[in-house]
Amino acid sequence: MKYLMINELKPECVELYAEAHLNCWPEMRQALIDSGAKNCVTFVRGNTSYVFYECDDLDESFEKLGAIEANQRWQEMCAPWFEGSFELNLAELVFDLNE
Repeated sequence: MKYLMINELKPECVELYAEAHLNCWPEMRQALIDSGAKNCVTFVRGNTSYVFYECDDLDESFEKLGAIEANQRWQEMCAPWFEGSFELNLAELVFDLNE
Protein backbone atom coordinates (compact mmCIF):
# COMPACT_ATOMS: atom_id res chain seq x y z
CA MET A 1 0.00 0.00 0.00
CA LYS A 2 1.08 3.55 -0.73
CA TYR A 3 0.52 6.50 1.58
CA LEU A 4 1.16 10.22 1.41
CA MET A 5 1.48 12.09 4.69
CA ILE A 6 1.15 15.87 4.56
CA ASN A 7 2.09 18.14 7.46
CA GLU A 8 2.87 21.80 7.99
CA LEU A 9 6.25 22.83 9.33
CA LYS A 10 7.04 25.97 11.28
CA PRO A 11 8.51 28.32 8.64
CA GLU A 12 11.64 28.86 10.70
CA CYS A 13 12.23 25.07 10.90
CA VAL A 14 11.98 24.13 7.22
CA GLU A 15 15.74 24.30 6.68
CA LEU A 16 16.43 22.16 9.78
CA TYR A 17 13.87 19.59 8.63
CA ALA A 18 15.29 19.42 5.11
CA GLU A 19 18.87 19.21 6.37
CA ALA A 20 17.96 16.39 8.78
CA HIS A 21 16.46 14.40 5.94
CA LEU A 22 19.37 15.08 3.59
CA ASN A 23 21.66 13.72 6.32
CA CYS A 24 19.38 10.94 7.57
CA TRP A 25 21.14 8.71 10.09
CA PRO A 26 22.08 5.22 8.82
CA GLU A 27 20.32 3.68 11.83
CA MET A 28 17.13 5.57 10.94
CA ARG A 29 17.29 4.29 7.38
CA GLN A 30 17.69 0.77 8.79
CA ALA A 31 14.77 1.33 11.18
CA LEU A 32 12.52 2.12 8.22
CA ILE A 33 13.62 -1.05 6.42
CA ASP A 34 13.26 -3.15 9.59
CA SER A 35 9.74 -1.82 10.13
CA GLY A 36 8.62 -3.00 6.70
CA ALA A 37 8.92 0.19 4.65
CA LYS A 38 9.36 -0.65 0.98
CA ASN A 39 9.86 2.99 0.09
CA CYS A 40 9.97 6.30 1.93
CA VAL A 41 10.49 9.62 0.16
CA THR A 42 10.27 13.08 1.71
CA PHE A 43 9.54 16.29 -0.18
CA VAL A 44 9.27 19.85 1.07
CA ARG A 45 7.43 22.67 -0.69
CA GLY A 46 7.27 25.96 1.16
CA ASN A 47 6.64 24.93 4.74
CA THR A 48 4.74 21.75 3.84
CA SER A 49 6.25 18.28 4.27
CA TYR A 50 5.10 15.48 1.98
CA VAL A 51 6.18 11.98 2.94
CA PHE A 52 5.47 9.15 0.51
CA TYR A 53 5.51 5.87 2.43
CA GLU A 54 5.01 2.40 1.01
CA CYS A 55 4.53 -0.75 3.08
CA ASP A 56 2.24 -3.79 3.31
CA ASP A 57 0.42 -2.67 6.47
CA LEU A 58 0.73 0.90 7.78
CA ASP A 59 -0.41 0.15 11.34
CA GLU A 60 1.98 -2.79 11.66
CA SER A 61 4.86 -0.86 10.10
CA PHE A 62 4.35 2.15 12.37
CA GLU A 63 4.01 -0.10 15.42
CA LYS A 64 7.37 -1.71 14.64
CA LEU A 65 8.91 1.66 13.84
CA GLY A 66 7.65 3.13 17.12
CA ALA A 67 9.53 0.46 19.09
CA ILE A 68 12.89 1.23 17.48
CA GLU A 69 15.14 3.53 19.52
CA ALA A 70 16.59 5.35 16.50
CA ASN A 71 13.07 6.31 15.39
CA GLN A 72 12.19 7.48 18.90
CA ARG A 73 15.21 9.82 18.83
CA TRP A 74 14.33 10.98 15.30
CA GLN A 75 10.72 11.76 16.24
CA GLU A 76 11.84 13.62 19.38
CA MET A 77 14.22 15.73 17.28
CA CYS A 78 11.67 16.50 14.53
CA ALA A 79 8.48 16.97 16.60
CA PRO A 80 9.17 20.62 17.58
CA TRP A 81 9.53 21.57 13.91
CA PHE A 82 5.85 20.96 13.09
CA GLU A 83 3.02 23.46 13.39
CA GLY A 84 0.72 22.41 16.22
CA SER A 85 0.88 18.75 17.11
CA PHE A 86 2.15 16.28 14.53
CA GLU A 87 -0.69 14.19 13.11
CA LEU A 88 -0.84 11.34 10.65
CA ASN A 89 -2.49 13.29 7.80
CA LEU A 90 -2.98 10.85 4.94
CA ALA A 91 -3.94 11.78 1.40
CA GLU A 92 -6.09 9.31 -0.54
CA LEU A 93 -4.45 7.53 -3.48
CA VAL A 94 -6.69 7.91 -6.55
CA PHE A 95 -4.27 7.06 -9.42
CA ASP A 96 -1.11 5.01 -9.82
CA LEU A 97 0.43 4.56 -13.27
CA ASN A 98 1.93 1.23 -12.16
CA GLU A 99 -1.33 -0.33 -11.02
